Amino acid sequence: MKASDLAGALQAPDEPAPRQGDAELGRKLGDLRRSFNLNQITVVDHVTSISRHHLSMIETGITMPTVRTLIDLADFYEVSIDELLAHMRSS
Repeated sequence: MKASDLAGALQAPDEPAPRQGDAELGRKLGDLRRSFNLNQITVVDHVTSISRHHLSMIETGITMPTVRTLIDLADFYEVSIDELLAHMRSS
């Protein structure tokens, strides 16, 4: 079995496969968190609209944040939503 087949097999049937933009946003959020020297638990203690598991899924590009969560994360990191979404390419 190829790695790509395994990834698809492990994915929940109702979850779409990660797209490039999902991974790009997730990577940007993870980089922001690390630049503040924070762990995921600290972030979710302050951003109550998200769980640590969900933050992990966002940062790894498995899922996209809701609009509410995106706003909350942008406020927490003191960046604009435009900055978070800048340079994302649709796939």
